Amino acid sequence: MITIELSDEQRELLWGFTRPHTAAHLAAGLEPPCVRLEIELGGPYGCEASAVIGSARRGLGEVVVQVHDTAAH
Repeated sequence: MITIELSDEQRELLWGFTRPHTAAHLAAGLEPPCVRLEIELGGPYGCEASAVIGSARRGLGEVVVQVHDTAAH
């Protein structure tokens, strides 16, 4: 299992990015778009996250990523 932690500010950036896209789709009678969360691991700034809808992208900044060992011991 992987946990990705977003700060309150990052969550606001994410929701601010997705709301207009979702509202436009719903107003047109369409399904809301899929939002992709991309995480770049091990870059020069640690783990960087971006939200992506189609060709639109919004950087969220550095995030905390934890990989949990779920294997039974």
